[in-house]
Amino acid sequence: QPQMIQQYGAAVADLLRHLQQQQGQQPRNSSSGCREVVLIATSDFTHAGPWYRELPPAGVSLEDYMMSQDCPVLQAVQQGSAQALLAAAAATRNSMCGLYPLAVALEAIYGNSSSSVTPGKPQLLEYKPAHMIYYRPDSTGFAAFAVWQQQ
Repeated sequence: QPQMIQQYGAAVADLLRHLQQQQGQQPRNSSSGCREVVLIATSDFTHAGPWYRELPPAGVSLEDYMMSQDCPVLQAVQQGSAQALLAAAAATRNSMCGLYPLAVALEAIYGNSSSSVTPGKPQLLEYKPAHMIYYRPDSTGFAAFAVWQQQ
């Protein structure tokens, strides 16, 4: 798995480099004044509750359980490390379904074959289990991160 993540990460990094090179050669967008390269990777995090057959231990709320499962994974993403992400997901047995796309994105941005652009560390914009927005006995954790190029 780590070797495939590195290979896919390198391919995405090559694409990002190519797009960044093309960026300077194309006319500027008249509406915004520039063209930007954006990489989007998506994943939801812990799936818990009766429907998912993943229940919190007795006496632990669904929210606390989900936070305990997702916190180490969210911290690994904030480190910008695909290896730390994989280790945290394995240690918590996290039921996230986009683990590998997220790991590939981290590898493309921060891995050995990453682009020459210096990215900042991922910033967690928001994390919230779905049942905190619309109550249900089941829930899925959702998070949004952003990474900006350092000037």
